[in-house]
Amino acid sequence: LARTRAACGAAVEFVTAALKVENDEFRQTISELALSGLEAVEGHGQRCAQFLLFSLQQAASSGAAAMHDAMWMLQRLALKSESSKAWILEARGAEILHSALLAAHTDDKFGQEGAWLAYYLDGLRGLADLLCRSRASSTADHVSVRVAVAWVVFELVKEERKDIGSQPKAESASVLAVLIEAMGHESTSAEGQWACVAALDAMVKCEPRLGVLFIERGGSRLLIRALRAALAMGHDGEEFRRAVSFLLSSLSDGCVPAANALRAEGAIQVLADVCCQGTGRDVDAALWALGALGGVAVVLEAMIEQGPTRPWVVRGGMVALCECAYNATGDGEELKRLPTALSMLLGCMTQEEAKAGSSGGSRWLTECTAALGGVLSSLAPHVPPGRMPDFDRGMEALLKRMQATPSLRSSGQQAARSPASGAAANGAGAAGDSPGDGNEEEEQMTDAN
Repeated sequence: LARTRAACGAAVEFVTAALKVENDEFRQTISELALSGLEAVEGHGQRCAQFLLFSLQQAASSGAAAMHDAMWMLQRLALKSESSKAWILEARGAEILHSALLAAHTDDKFGQEGAWLAYYLDGLRGLADLLCRSRASSTADHVSVRVAVAWVVFELVKEERKDIGSQPKAESASVLAVLIEAMGHESTSAEGQWACVAALDAMVKCEPRLGVLFIERGGSRLLIRALRAALAMGHDGEEFRRAVSFLLSSLSDGCVPAANALRAEGAIQVLADVCCQGTGRDVDAALWALGALGGVAVVLEAMIEQGPTRPWVVRGGMVALCECAYNATGDGEELKRLPTALSMLLGCMTQEEAKAGSSGGSRWLTECTAALGGVLSSLAPHVPPGRMPDFDRGMEALLKRMQATPSLRSSGQQAARSPASGAAANGAGAAGDSPGDGNEEEEQMTDAN
């Protein structure tokens, strides 16, 4: 190998020197010889690319293990040399790659390796080309190609997000178009939709403007369809439901048109169905999304209806209420609903304290305390002392908890000025007390305003 590299270096030096020869006749002769050598090298490179593509197609058709080796060599060539990319593409590389992926569609690893090769060869255009070649079919082989492309896009977006300070990429809109194309097919599997949702969530968090563009291109319909597909997966769809719920939250955050479009597509009802059927982190995420789309009222409704038999809904609702309370500042209608939330949180606090016993704390007691702090901080400017008994009880309970657990002091302060974090936290436990109707407190707060 060292000898070959040295020979290639000598050939390059020969060509470089030939261009500097002063004698015209000698320079012409030596240049022709140099050009002949370069053409021989290029011809050999083209034959190598053709051989690898032929081997890839043959091995994939027969299911031979060599298909992974051929794919790996093609990837190395594409990454190391622009000339190699051109040789592969000129040898019908995109067409042969697509054919190989269809032939070996049951091998997920091979599928993703192939999608990466398409990206190495021609960037996003290469991925779009794969999608276009499989856009008109609903058979399993073509669906697998779309899924592979979606996962590669997700990985690309995830890598870009590591550089938080980077400017929005010029290709972002093209990436979005690729994802919408992949997600838009009725035949796209639940796994394929999941891949698209994961990529979209990463993109929207990095560049919120893309969320608006996604909704404008019919994204709300695609998302609700994806959430229904995730529901149909049962327990296996927990992480998928969680991913869709987070994306719904990201899209709704501060964007009224997006929230309206999602509500019009029935997002609130489908998220409520997740609360009814889910048992894990998907419920926490769904409640967070419900709060973003419907505010305090829909979160309380889920907690009241599901709490007696599904205690994890109450506990997930406590986390969502913390964010709802923060967003209620300046919203008269939401503020009127906070007394009911306060009553429920006080009941939850009592139960969680009883369960914690002498240990003095638990994870869910901490969450309840943070939610209580958020609700109280939003109500405080509107409730004079002594006018709302639950408010006074809440302040007393909050101070007691903060004195007993110093680490909660920063949590209580943060709840007063920033959104709560941890919407998709793990955990399940028992339900809180059923809340009172809160009408008296609501009237008192209205009078105070």
